Amino acid sequence: MTPLSKPVLWKTPIILVHGVFGSRLRDRRTGKEVWPGGITLLLFNSYDDLALPIDAKTLQPAPSNLEAYAITDRAAGRDFYGAVIRTLETSGGYLEGNPGERVTDGRRRYYILVYDWRQDNVETARRLDELINRIRRDYADPDLKVDIVAHSMGGLATRYSYFPMDHSILLCESHDSLTGNVSFQNNLLNILLTRDQPLAPKSMQP
Repeated sequence: MTPLSKPVLWKTPIILVHGVFGSRLRDRRTGKEVWPGGITLLLFNSYDDLALPIDAKTLQPAPSNLEAYAITDRAAGRDFYGAVIRTLETSGGYLEGNPGERVTDGRRRYYILVYDWRQDNVETARRLDELINRIRRDYADPDLKVDIVAHSMGGLATRYSYFPMDHSILLCESHDSLTGNVSFQNNLLNILLTRDQPLAPKSMQP
């Protein structure tokens, strides 16, 4: 008889939800990045092309030529979300997960919700819900819990989607605490890496 293989012990995956201005935007037709772009663009552009078109009849957002395609890790030589990602990868041993890719091992994974911050938070909450359900299918576990690290407006969208919250929510309200506060990054790792059960909702302040 072949001995039964041991069940995989899942490590709770993390979803990083950035805040306003936290994703890079590009023209879906040309691929040109319009936010944040280079230092010249940041200094001298009025960014009129970032305006979200509104349908005059419905007063709802109209289709936009811009799309969010990546998280803003750095801009104009300044770190934004890169520090958090490096902390997760180098100190926490997390691997970036790809939604739609089946998970068959017990490695720690993090996912990034990249969304268009110009849109209504209701739309962002819907996208977050879709991502969580996609991750659950990837893990083949419909009851899988996730940890959500949400910053600024990302925290508002998360609260809208999950209130009362049955997911672990880590909220950081300050940009500086994300990028330059070693204490915050250490606290994040201590909480995520030294537990076996999902956390109760918790607010982290710098």
